[in-house]
Amino acid sequence: SSKFASLRNISPAVSSLVAVHWVLTLIPTLTLLLLGLTTWRGHSLLGHLPIPSFDDPKFIEESLFQGLYRLTLCLYLAKLLLRHVWFPFTVMMLWVSYRYSRRLLQTVFYGFIHIAVYALPWLIIAQDPAQRITWLLD
Repeated sequence: SSKFASLRNISPAVSSLVAVHWVLTLIPTLTLLLLGLTTWRGHSLLGHLPIPSFDDPKFIEESLFQGLYRLTLCLYLAKLLLRHVWFPFTVMMLWVSYRYSRRLLQTVFYGFIHIAVYALPWLIIAQDPAQRITWLLD
């Protein structure tokens, strides 16, 4: 029996890598949630859903809203850098998963979960059905 039954039991260093990988994977979901929270706060301050090119978020003068707006904007713009970091990091984590677990199905499942959690929010954001990104970048 192998003492490396799962990634969590390998070493603190690998456990830290798994945690970093989950943080990077959850950034798009956090961006989507913050976008919804920013829109909700803008709606409550304006009295109507924010309208792109009319309700510029930079001119809504409330500290909570401005904090949400800036954080959401930073996370959204981080996607440019995240693309170049997340993919190689995921490949490395899949290699580590396979190397220490020796279970192909577990490694494929690990990769599929991370890819789905990472890609689905970006697909929703890319569609921008309510023009929230258009408003955010106004």
